[in-house]
Amino acid sequence: MYPTEPDFRYDFGFLERTMEGVHRPGHFKGVGMIVQKLFEIVKPEISYFGEKDFQQLTIIKELVRLMNSNIKVIGCPTLREPSGLAMSSRNKLLSPEQRKIAEIISQTLFWAQSVWHSLTPAEITHHAIQKINYNPAIRCEYFEIAETETLRPVTEWTPGISARAFIAAKIGNVRLIDNMEV
Repeated sequence: MYPTEPDFRYDFGFLERTMEGVHRPGHFKGVGMIVQKLFEIVKPEISYFGEKDFQQLTIIKELVRLMNSNIKVIGCPTLREPSGLAMSSRNKLLSPEQRKIAEIISQTLFWAQSVWHSLTPAEITHHAIQKINYNPAIRCEYFEIAETETLRPVTEWTPGISARAFIAAKIGNVRLIDNMEV
């Protein structure tokens, strides 16, 4: 399927050098290579990817553009547990106590969504990181508010620009990510 040194010619630019790309260098090149192969084999007209991994969804949209393809990429809303925690196979790695602690991730995102009109992006980011790190059992790797299309950081609220809050946090050895429109 892959030669010893795969020839992956696409550069995702800033999209792969922010958030997850900082913490997982090379990850999106691998995603791009695998998805490109999948698209070449299956030749879909439409593809569906979850918004839980929103940065990856954005990368795949860019891949389709770079491939000069007509594949329509559709984002599917994040499914959540009754507690609000984003559904993920990684949740199974959490103890019941850790699972309860992890709820602060979605609670913080819902909070950010509710206060965007009264706080600056920097203030929301500061308070969100404090909320996550309040419990020593969880550590926030990043909390960022970024433009939906470009993933560039939002420093002020601009009419007409849609934004999302992104978070990565670690509980024990389990790393969880989530995001939400603000």
